[in-house]
Amino acid sequence: AVVFDRAPYAICITTHGEGRYVAVNAAFEALAGAPREAIIGRTTVELGHYTAAERDRMYAAILPASPPVRFEREVRRAD
Repeated sequence: AVVFDRAPYAICITTHGEGRYVAVNAAFEALAGAPREAIIGRTTVELGHYTAAERDRMYAAILPASPPVRFEREVRRAD
């Protein structure tokens, strides 16, 4: 947990399908412009980080890959 939170790169874990945030690190909080309490439990679409269409395209690109892949994406800040 310490490595996850202190990583210098923004990292998040979301649920499959709906994209609900389960965990985010401090760098992700800074990138998103919101504290983790405002992020966890909400979806990428609810927070305006992606549109539903963007989320669907992203999942279509990364889900066929096994094992999990590194995926970089721009995120819209809360402000």
